[in-house]
Amino acid sequence: MKNGHPKAKPFLKWAGGKTQLLDVIQTHLPAELMRGEITRYIEPFAGSGAVFFYIAAHYPLSELILLDGNEELILAYRTLKTRCEQVVVALQSLQMDYHQLPAEDQKIFYYNQRRNFNESKANIDFEHEKPGLAAVKRTAQLIFLNRTCYNGLFRVNSRGAFNVPFGSYKNPTICDADNLNAVGEVLQRAKIVWGDFETCRTWVHAQTFVYFDPPYGIKFGSNWQVSTRRRDVKDGRIEDATRQPEQVRAFRDTWQLGIHSYLAYLRDRLVLARELLTETGSLFVQIGDENVHLVRSVLDEVFGSENCCGVVTFQKTTGQSSPLAKTNVLTKVADYLETISKHLAGAEAVDAPVPNQCTGQLD
Repeated sequence: MKNGHPKAKPFLKWAGGKTQLLDVIQTHLPAELMRGEITRYIEPFAGSGAVFFYIAAHYPLSELILLDGNEELILAYRTLKTRCEQVVVALQSLQMDYHQLPAEDQKIFYYNQRRNFNESKANIDFEHEKPGLAAVKRTAQLIFLNRTCYNGLFRVNSRGAFNVPFGSYKNPTICDADNLNAVGEVLQRAKIVWGDFETCRTWVHAQTFVYFDPPYGIKFGSNWQVSTRRRDVKDGRIEDATRQPEQVRAFRDTWQLGIHSYLAYLRDRLVLARELLTETGSLFVQIGDENVHLVRSVLDEVFGSENCCGVVTFQKTTGQSSPLAKTNVLTKVADYLETISKHLAGAEAVDAPVPNQCTGQLD
């Protein structure tokens, strides 16, 4: 369904972004949304907003609510909502200054912007819903850093300072003015909240669709803190470990009891999700093969195993066995979408997705 609104797309690269999974996700959207019976959309973990922008462009919702606990991200959303044209002008200036420099000077320019971004943080009012001119400069810098840093990461050290190294890309697109203007227009319709996901309880009613996309676990014994100086790092490989103290602290495994801490964290959110679902609603959880069986156990505990709808398998990469690479076993090329309903007997029917690189089976 098209609703005449602009087709904006994420303006930041963000870990866990769902742009590549939109074909899968759209096949599982609630039937009430497609029939126009849902009037409010809430996304408690905004991130890059891929699903938010898709929903906003395709369905006639009267209310859109975005939440996230990252103050820099929320400031950027709020600033683009209220001062989009000024952000575009500031970012175009950064892009022009950057592209006219030789490669070595571009690196210096990047680190100067990163230093200024970090030093100016203390002067920013993150709580104000109508950001000022300082937020315009900061939002432009955030987009610039995101487009020119290594791998588009957003990462801060233990002091809250952005510390991703330079990315060395050739002629990156830093300012996509058309998309930023479309983003600003869509955000005019949105309430943007800086806070914990549980805040969304306040706004949920019977005509609400809540899309949860929380963080998910890595390999829990890894204490992941790999180097950002190389592109071919591997978990657990000692030569790839970072020597930067602030990076060690920033990426130290925060799941104190490993997988047990993560599953307890996930269970609390699943209990809330079940409470917020309509009687005909269903939940979808993306997870890798390391923890798919454990997450399924938690889903069964919270929702009841009798309400399981099935598992969708989708290919996320390619690979082949290689004795030389010590991978003479089946390679891991897929993630899984666990599907479970609040009450299976009354759940709305959905078709199994069959886009490219996705095969699935629903019971």
